[in-house]
Amino acid sequence: MIQKDAVYEAIKRMKPDMVDSDRPVTLSKQEKELVKREVFEGIKNRRVQYGQDPLPSDDKLELYVSGLVSNWMRKDKRLNGHTTYSPRRPGSRSASVVADGPDIPQEDIDRLRSAAHPGDTVVLIRHGTPHDTSAHE
Repeated sequence: MIQKDAVYEAIKRMKPDMVDSDRPVTLSKQEKELVKREVFEGIKNRRVQYGQDPLPSDDKLELYVSGLVSNWMRKDKRLNGHTTYSPRRPGSRSASVVADGPDIPQEDIDRLRSAAHPGDTVVLIRHGTPHDTSAHE
C-alpha cells in the first residue's frame, strides 16, 4: 500500500464519518498518535511502501512517519475537506548545495546558483573553507 493510502485508511477506520466530507478531518493528539503508530507498524511490517532498504532506526522512522501523517492530512483531498493544498510560504525552505574541489570553475558556480530557488543558499567549499555565494542577494 502506498503511504498516502495508509494514512487515509488509518484515519478512515478511526473516523469514518469525517473522511471524504466538506470539512477537514481533525484528530486529537491521542488519535494522531494512534494513526502514526499504525502507519509506523505498516512500514515496519512491509505492508506500507518505504523507499529505502534497510529501514532506518525506529527513532528516525517515527520522525519520518510523524511528518508523513501531517503532510497527507494537509494534502489529501479526502482528508482536508476537498481543498487544494497550497503552501503558506512557497519557497521558504532553505537548501544548501555543497561542492568539493580545489578549483571550482566559475561556470559550475553559476550553474549551481541558477539551479537554486529564490532564497536558497548555495555553499561552495574551496580548499576546505566554506564560501557563501547566496543565490539571490
